[in-house]
Amino acid sequence: MLVYQDLLSGEFFFSAHYFLRHMKSDELLSDSFPYKEIENGILWEVEGKWVVQGAVDVDIGANPSAEGGDEDEGVDDQAAKVVDIVDTFRLQEQPPFDKKQFLTQIKKFIKNLSEKLDEDQKEHFRKNIEGATKFLLSKIKDLQFFVGESMHDDGCLVFAYYKEGATDPTFLYFAPALKESSTGILTCVERLVLAMQHDGPYVRGTVCQIKSKTTQQISSKHHRDKEIGIAKEEGANLGMKKRKENITNTKTAKEPRLSLIFILI
Repeated sequence: MLVYQDLLSGEFFFSAHYFLRHMKSDELLSDSFPYKEIENGILWEVEGKWVVQGAVDVDIGANPSAEGGDEDEGVDDQAAKVVDIVDTFRLQEQPPFDKKQFLTQIKKFIKNLSEKLDEDQKEHFRKNIEGATKFLLSKIKDLQFFVGESMHDDGCLVFAYYKEGATDPTFLYFAPALKESSTGILTCVERLVLAMQHDGPYVRGTVCQIKSKTTQQISSKHHRDKEIGIAKEEGANLGMKKRKENITNTKTAKEPRLSLIFILI
């Protein structure tokens, strides 16, 4: 299953105690929910659905339609109705924005996201974000605003609204702000590599901790391998030196015998 994570919410850093800390990127969507591209691919449109959470069907042997019942009969009174996307990805609803607040947030979003995109993605994003913004502004009074579970300050906004006559909400995502993950979880090795490139300060939240001993072990192994290489080289040089000495000693040892033979003759 593919999980779509918020490109802006995850960060990697070393803490003051030399632990590798990773604030996991918020998961906003998965391929279990089909999407439709709009506004030249800048926005994804995804259909949500109201579902009953924790409902238990109780079969009392009656026909609800015949008895004048409805579809909600037989459902536990304690069961709550939730929107599947909100419940699955633990989206956090935010207060509504007016036009001015929304434009301020969009400008900040454009700046932050542009830093994460490559040149081709950046060009396509900047070329089409204006149209997507106008589309959202046209529905500003009807929009609900959500962010990911961590409620990261710079996290990507997710929008929801009800189309005319609809009883289930439609969600809107900024496609360039989503990154694919096959499992939704980065490996510790990936975290280590990314963290070593990250020089930022503390960030809220901790998901994974790896002692700096890991990097020390890597460094020690590199140093040890280097020392072994040097030792091998020195050993080879020493062996050559000893062989030369042996050859010299052998010649020196043979020369007196030759001299002695000469004298006797």
